[in-house]
Amino acid sequence: MTNRHDLEIFVDRLFANQRKTKEVVDLKNEVLSNLEARVTDYMENGIAYQSAISLAIENMEDIEALIDDNQKIYSYRFRHDLFQSALIYSLLAWIATIPARFLPNGIWVNTLLLCLAALTGAAYLSMSRHMKRYEKQTAVVLLLIGIGGMAALEGYIKPKANEQAVQYEAEQNDPLTHDIRNSLNFASPYMGNAGNLINLNASLPMRDMERTFQLYPEELTAELRFKSRVGDLKEDMLKQTLVYNSTANFAMIDNLDTLIFKFEDRSFTIRRNELEAWYGIGTGLASLREAVTWEKEVQSRLRDNKYVSEYVANLIEIKIL
Repeated sequence: MTNRHDLEIFVDRLFANQRKTKEVVDLKNEVLSNLEARVTDYMENGIAYQSAISLAIENMEDIEALIDDNQKIYSYRFRHDLFQSALIYSLLAWIATIPARFLPNGIWVNTLLLCLAALTGAAYLSMSRHMKRYEKQTAVVLLLIGIGGMAALEGYIKPKANEQAVQYEAEQNDPLTHDIRNSLNFASPYMGNAGNLINLNASLPMRDMERTFQLYPEELTAELRFKSRVGDLKEDMLKQTLVYNSTANFAMIDNLDTLIFKFEDRSFTIRRNELEAWYGIGTGLASLREAVTWEKEVQSRLRDNKYVSEYVANLIEIKIL
């Protein structure tokens, strides 16, 4: 049997100048166990105790080299774990920002995170080629989820959303399908609020046509100047839109007295008193701000071509420019 105390003293002196990290302590215990085993083996072969200790020490590897190799192993493991964590978090961030690709800036952010994940993944895989397969599964699963999510977003969700957006815009530019609730927020008692008037008409049909505005507060008159020719527009759609937009302007702006739609080749003038007489609403045009009332009294009647033609003939003053 060996005297463990003698070997412990030797090993303690051997590691006296080393930091007592977990790795060094583990190596110290391993060296002590190896020395004890060698001394026991030598003594069983007939070698005296002190000689056995001397032989075990002489045949022991350089402790500095052992510590250096051990530190390299743990340093490699630390870097491996660091890159693994960076890869997982960059993949999670990439997946989390995939919905942001609906936004222009979101596309750049998501693409940047994808590049970061790709670079981190390349570094991780180069370090992990000797690692066990299960250690790579989390990153691979996240990568597959991200690829699947992006494929679904770019291949189906975004095209579908764009299709719906185009359809919605077309509906809002058609007086037969326009949703007046989008315009109710711009109701105002005063026509002198230029920003409000601009936003109101930007929410109505003909919203896609380039135009400017001119207000005449003394005359309570607003003029919408379109940079288009009437001759380039569909006649039926133009008439329906004139009925719809003129009624909306007078219903939403309480003190607007005269409204002019001026195109490059023609102008259309509508006055409040004539419009009120046409609808015959005793409570005033403001009652049309209720969506149900609007649909019944204004929008549904646009499907009647005779009604629309009579409105234009009786209420709208047309001038050829």
